[in-house]
Amino acid sequence: MSENTMRIAMIHTPFRARSGGERQILRLAIELQSMGHEVEIFTNGINEGTYPEFFDKVKINVIPYPIAGILPSA
Repeated sequence: MSENTMRIAMIHTPFRARSGGERQILRLAIELQSMGHEVEIFTNGINEGTYPEFFDKVKINVIPYPIAGILPSA
């Protein structure tokens, strides 16, 4: 990693539908990667059918909510 490379974590609500916010965060992550940065998206849910053309181009971490034993359940 060069001195100008950043490690970027992006946090987003679940990817459940095809809408503007989801598309924008995916496109931004891919663009930042093309500039040489390391990008990961963190979310608490994903529908693989919403943006399959983007999901394989960026690392997405699904963190289930609530996290058992850490966050209170609703």
